Amino acid sequence: MRYRRLFETAQDGILILDAGSGTIRDVNPFLMEMLGCVREDVVGRKLWEMGFFKDVQRSREAFLRLQKDGYVRYEDLPLERKDGTVFEVEFISNVYTVGDERVIQCNIRDITERKRIEHTLRFLAQSGGTASSGDFFQALARYLAQSLSMDYVCIDRLETDLLSAQTVAVYYEGKFEDNISYTLKDTPCGDVVAKKTCCFPRDARRLFPKDEVLQRMSAESYAGTILWSSRGKPIGLIAVIGRRPLAYPGLVESVLQLVAVRAAGELDRWQMEEVLRAGNAELTHFNSAMVDRELRMIELKKRINELCVKAGLPPEYKLEFGEK
Repeated sequence: MRYRRLFETAQDGILILDAGSGTIRDVNPFLMEMLGCVREDVVGRKLWEMGFFKDVQRSREAFLRLQKDGYVRYEDLPLERKDGTVFEVEFISNVYTVGDERVIQCNIRDITERKRIEHTLRFLAQSGGTASSGDFFQALARYLAQSLSMDYVCIDRLETDLLSAQTVAVYYEGKFEDNISYTLKDTPCGDVVAKKTCCFPRDARRLFPKDEVLQRMSAESYAGTILWSSRGKPIGLIAVIGRRPLAYPGLVESVLQLVAVRAAGELDRWQMEEVLRAGNAELTHFNSAMVDRELRMIELKKRINELCVKAGLPPEYKLEFGEK
């Protein structure tokens, strides 16, 4: 009874299997909640027949290795809940002898948050050599959509009035869309500007009924964070939108805040480069105007000198060698 209580109250998922056949004999409540299933979905099935393994063949191979070695541990076989949400697990299994029987105890721990943070840090490290800020923003938008299982990602540059924004990357349903300008009023992005970070794990379109994007895509979840310049000014934001409720709202916020530091630096640099380009263009225009003015003056001096010579008078202007 004492061990049964531990089994029932454990904060890791636990499966008990027949060591010979791989048939599941028991499952604890924590794992059923983790998978979003009931006992009947699991008990009586083979381990690889549960329907929750993304890679069935590798799960069978892991069981055969477990039978041979008596122990197996891995964290590269993700599971999929009944609602389609994919999550990362650490899977530790041991073979025990209970009386005359050999059984397997599988301990399953959700390590999604740790793995996604590791993946995000790896992405940021590997994208350090991105050719331009524009390339980085597109790579980041695609990464966030895939890593966080979100349907829509936008990275925006805020206008100086903080009332509207211009997208610099929009990734929707696996492809990039044209950049647009939009007003922040009546959108969750407006809340991001006001509150620095916002997360609506569910009911996003109901909370913002006037947001056309949320309504059009039947959005359920939203999260966003502000981007700060090196001078401490809000200059942009990152927003992710999904059609499903967020299973890991804390993770989504952590990932956004993690990438926001790099994204803000890229956006800040991009805007400074734009200022420099505009200044250089203005200087080039000014120099061209000055050169044109000098050329016109030289031509005028030449014309006056020619008229003086025709009139039998000495030239009015002495031209330099370059002017001749």
